[in-house]
Amino acid sequence: MQRNTSGREAGRTAPALPLPRTAAHAPYISDPHIAAARMEMVARLEEAGDLQSGPVRDALLALPRETLMPQAYVRRSAPDEPPRWELLDWARPDDWEELLGLLHSGDSVAIQQEGEPILDRASGARAGGSMTAMSSTVGMTANLLQRLDLCRGQRLLDVGTGAGVAGCICGHDRVVTVDIDRHVSQAARTRLIAAGFRPTVVTGNGLAGSPASGPYDRIFVSFAVPRVPPALVAQLAAGGRALMTLGTSSPSWPGLAVITRNTTGDVEAELAGVESGHRGGAGFHRLFLSAAFRKEIAASEGGSNRSSRLQPPADTDRGMWLALDHLYPGLVRDRSTHDLTIGASRCGSWMRARPAGHHWEVTTVGPRDIWAESHDVAERWRAAGSPDTYRLEIDSDGNPASDQPVRRPVLEAARRLAHRRRQRSATVTRPSRKASAMHTDPTAVTSTAVILTNNRGQYLLHLRDANKPICDPGTWSLIGGGPEGHETPDETIVRELHEEAGLAIPDLTVFTTVRISGPHLIEDRIQVYEGRWDGDADGLPVTEGIMFRWFDVDTMVHLNMCPWAYKAILAHHAKYPSPAITSLPEQRRRPSQGGAGAVKNVIGAHLYLERDGHTLLGLRHPDVAFAAEQWHALAGHVERESVRSCLVREALEEAGLVIHPEDLELVHTVHVREHADANPRIQFFFRARAWRGEPEVREPDRCVRWQWWPLDDLPEPMVPYTRTAILGIRSGHSYSEMGWA
Repeated sequence: MQRNTSGREAGRTAPALPLPRTAAHAPYISDPHIAAARMEMVARLEEAGDLQSGPVRDALLALPRETLMPQAYVRRSAPDEPPRWELLDWARPDDWEELLGLLHSGDSVAIQQEGEPILDRASGARAGGSMTAMSSTVGMTANLLQRLDLCRGQRLLDVGTGAGVAGCICGHDRVVTVDIDRHVSQAARTRLIAAGFRPTVVTGNGLAGSPASGPYDRIFVSFAVPRVPPALVAQLAAGGRALMTLGTSSPSWPGLAVITRNTTGDVEAELAGVESGHRGGAGFHRLFLSAAFRKEIAASEGGSNRSSRLQPPADTDRGMWLALDHLYPGLVRDRSTHDLTIGASRCGSWMRARPAGHHWEVTTVGPRDIWAESHDVAERWRAAGSPDTYRLEIDSDGNPASDQPVRRPVLEAARRLAHRRRQRSATVTRPSRKASAMHTDPTAVTSTAVILTNNRGQYLLHLRDANKPICDPGTWSLIGGGPEGHETPDETIVRELHEEAGLAIPDLTVFTTVRISGPHLIEDRIQVYEGRWDGDADGLPVTEGIMFRWFDVDTMVHLNMCPWAYKAILAHHAKYPSPAITSLPEQRRRPSQGGAGAVKNVIGAHLYLERDGHTLLGLRHPDVAFAAEQWHALAGHVERESVRSCLVREALEEAGLVIHPEDLELVHTVHVREHADANPRIQFFFRARAWRGEPEVREPDRCVRWQWWPLDDLPEPMVPYTRTAILGIRSGHSYSEMGWA
């Protein structure tokens, strides 16, 4: 597919889009002042190369930004200070000059704080909170709209309404704009009408599009997504084009996904490294380098120091940095320094490279050698011809070929520079079962793993580190690994069992071979063995990863499972189902003298995190059975595990936080009975004295957002017993009861 650099198809001249009709704006600043501000903004965009002559430029010259954004936020505090905001307003004469400059600066404009109603709000100062709706930078918006090659008569789907700028620039009635926030939709509808436009404004999940009004000739997504939404691809018309920022957990090296459907209905897509991209959408939380971490890097004199004649890749080598982001995830660039500084906040690793004459002084700290990672990718990128653009693998409906929920994109270049991101498809082949000693062809196997079951039919799983450049980080997987030297697979699995878990399992046999696409596009063949062990998983030494646990198959659907390991376990379970559990005859009990007899108490584990007078709470998904759309602590039900082990597991699976059991202390217990017929619940709240990482949404079907809330201003609505526990912790009480009166 040819690279489209001009935003237009060869040999075509796009007819002009209808110009916006300037609505009655605030009368306090004269039309000449506003027109001059628009012309200066357009001139700066042209000088920067973000804008060319054509319909988008003409529309920007007439765009009534003062009508679309009569109020806007400015930050009055330093980046490392608690946020203090001021809402500027055309209705206040003192704000006119600053607001006019802000709207036409070309920078992004904040229009909503913490999901507030936008229409009829009071201007003035605000403390705390974060911005939840923005109008993107004008240069990026203009550049992307030019790439769309908009023409009169095309039907456009604008995903992420914001202030309505994109819909206004496109300027015709065949625009459908979707936003998840009803307040944003209401304000955009009102202001677009005031500006003389009649787009269809929809409140809903933008990733689902608006199929009732489709298909669409052009689709424009104004927030970053972690994967290509299949629904949007399905709504793309023949000859259509879609643009979106496709990102990882790092905001440092965005990729622009360009998706087209040709006239025969086939879908082609490419991913290009770009200088800037949109912010993450709802529920897509990105990594960042905290002020404390950046200060630690700036002040540090330790670590490994070396002098290197290797020159780091240039900032303009965006294809290389994009590949680094996918091959070695979890890295964030600190752009506030003149040096090349990159950190991995989840594990505390960082690197700094400073020019020193004809060489570079390099410092690396932590378990990851980020300098070595970057040069590993740079070598492969140059060997592939230094590509700026990669092909995305999606089918005609945007769906994966496997039964994974959504397959992550695969980067691919001329010499197969690529990386299959976290969810990788796997093909399981099952050879005949061998009852004799282990035997296999060592030339066909690149790695090994073992399925261990106990007499209850459970499977032993290993939780892998989330912050290391390893395969399938942060997932539950099987014990195993690759050979060292000239080891056979049989020798490899025996060594891995001993090194990872201190186990020696007799009579291992081969169960299956799993084929996966490895991290360097070399097909891995994992020889999977099986064996029996009935020991205590909590008692195993943890020399690698986080922990070992026994799980039954039904529980695994709720875990962040390694895809190929999960498929192998399902294949094993289908062939050798769990043994039936024979129920014991109920023992006759002597009636209790003072109560209603013994009943089951459900045990819950809850995490209490406190930082700078704030506590961490999550907003529950609207569709969950318990506490829908309420704020709640990070929590989980205790299964066949200790309470602390449950909390360590839940913290990693739900929020990406790494906590060691010894750092957890019990600070409050709530004994709850919801009603007379309900089983009582014992809710344990543990305080973490230390943890690694920043909270991110990892189970969006349960929690849509994490937020630090002031302890003296807790949110509503909130799970009642969670509020009771927090109040008890603050008052020094260790126990509360609810529902027993």
